Amino acid sequence: MSAETRLFRQKLASEGLSSKLFEEILAWAEEAPVERLYSDIAGLSARWNALENDLNKNLVPSDHMTVNRDKILDSLLGYLEGLDRQVDKPQYTYRLEARPRCFGRPDQVEELIGCWLQNGRKFILGPGGMGKSNLCLFSLHDERVISRFGDRRYFIRCDGDESRAAVVAELAAALGITMSANAENEVLHELSAAETVLVLDNFETPWGRDILHCEGLLQNLATVPGLSLAVTIRGNMFPPLGWEQPMHIEPVSDATGREIFLSIAGERHASDPTLDQLLTEMDGHPLSISLLAYQAQAENNLNRLYRRWQSKRAELLKRGTGDHKDLNLAASINLSVESPEMQPEGLDLLKILGQLPDGLGEKDLLNLFPETGDDAAANLVRLGLVIESPGRVRLLNPVREHTRAWLPPGEEQMDKLMAYFLRMAKEMGPKAGAEGGREAILELSVNWGNILNMLDIALAKDQPLDGIDAVIALADFQVFSGLRDTGQLSRSAGIGEKIGDEIRLANCILSLGDLSYRESENEDARGYYEKALPMFEKVGDLLGQANCIRSLGNLAREKNELAAAKKSYQTSLDMYQKIRAAYSIGWAHLSLSQVTKGKEQKAHREAARQTWEKAGYHRLIKENLSDD
Repeated sequence: MSAETRLFRQKLASEGLSSKLFEEILAWAEEAPVERLYSDIAGLSARWNALENDLNKNLVPSDHMTVNRDKILDSLLGYLEGLDRQVDKPQYTYRLEARPRCFGRPDQVEELIGCWLQNGRKFILGPGGMGKSNLCLFSLHDERVISRFGDRRYFIRCDGDESRAAVVAELAAALGITMSANAENEVLHELSAAETVLVLDNFETPWGRDILHCEGLLQNLATVPGLSLAVTIRGNMFPPLGWEQPMHIEPVSDATGREIFLSIAGERHASDPTLDQLLTEMDGHPLSISLLAYQAQAENNLNRLYRRWQSKRAELLKRGTGDHKDLNLAASINLSVESPEMQPEGLDLLKILGQLPDGLGEKDLLNLFPETGDDAAANLVRLGLVIESPGRVRLLNPVREHTRAWLPPGEEQMDKLMAYFLRMAKEMGPKAGAEGGREAILELSVNWGNILNMLDIALAKDQPLDGIDAVIALADFQVFSGLRDTGQLSRSAGIGEKIGDEIRLANCILSLGDLSYRESENEDARGYYEKALPMFEKVGDLLGQANCIRSLGNLAREKNELAAAKKSYQTSLDMYQKIRAAYSIGWAHLSLSQVTKGKEQKAHREAARQTWEKAGYHRLIKENLSDD
């Protein structure tokens, strides 16, 4: 019989369903020693023939045929799949899997056990690799659960099942029931014989492919007296059955991540200074932490592992060569990416988020995806592929690294994304020390990782000028925010020098001077300013010259060389006035007030006030002249 079921399933796959094939299956079913098999398949055959007749007579549209054909096909495959399980799998005594280690989720464990002890029902939701299965299996071994339910504790993995019938077959096998057309009723009867706790793990697989039938199964299970139930689902969606509020499994804390890592890699790594860096990269994702820890088992220290992570990134997160979701991060992520629930707009957004360490805020999301942004984000939230915080969605770092490597956006999407963040840098960067500076600093800060990534891509292009301009525009932001780039400013200077763009080169060097001054590296700052000044003079850039001269005045003032400082400030003021740079004129007057006294000092402060007031820089007045 098993050979026959395989034959018919192969024919279904290669030829599709037809009346002729149904006749062959009927003839076989009539001889099969399985209760109700012939009558059930005969019913399906009659439905199929009636549907074909209606279509031939133009009584139903073709799309109606497609929908109902799929339902009949699913039902038939369910029968055949069930028979395969009955014939191929020997009867066995169910044995609950061993108790796993569980780290850092005491509240969730207590909540789940409390639910079971009250014969409750709960969905356990969260991204793949977050530890939902582990939590349930650990809780099944709790002494209170053992005392209450004894051997009637079942953990059923559904990740290989694609239909209600397949789940029923798993339950029947665990309960020692022979698979038949009446197996579901027998399963429900056996579960009601005494108090039982049941976990259906990774239920998203059959539910996603057989929604209504699988929800019907859960409804039937919920009616069983004395049955406590937990259903784990990858993602954040669950069947609307009116059960208790679902439990959402979140990333683990830094301390818990450390526990997980050391339990696998060994306590000898506990004091390794590189451990915290590695755990930060794992972003609280338990599966990634576990897989990385496995790579550390043979290491005396973690330096080499960190270098390998920097080189291979998410490719490192696997054990062996297989593609099981618990042994390979890519396999785990792909289960969500390849889910029937994944929508085209969701996939587009996923590819974009793979490039963005900071994710996207609502405003940026809708600017980039004005028509599909909300639907795309909702799709990824449902699938558990993104972490959501108020007003923002992002990928966990290991998930992002995999997505960046294997699901890059198209060239047009990438150009649009890069242009968006370069424009943000150019518009917001110069505002950091001026009116609206706080808002600009906040917006740039929450997107700083995104901006740096886009700058790296822009500077690697054949035409890097937009990238260089964005880097220069961010100099004031870096000065006032305390955040620093990762070498983009030095790279921009090198590119400017290579292509002979003296104005951009000079601005890069000036900015390097400003950052050195901010870090109290005054001699380095002096060298940058003195190098940039003749470059600005050569191209006739008065603003650049004045900025260098005023900055050299700051260095002189710090050495208490007040006469030299005053001369530099006055020279820079004269230049600013020639080009009517109100923002800088105010700062030059304020600088002069720091090296003068009495009426002269007061006059400079008043000049700064009037200049900024006329230009509308009210925040600068409030922050720098409020005591006048």
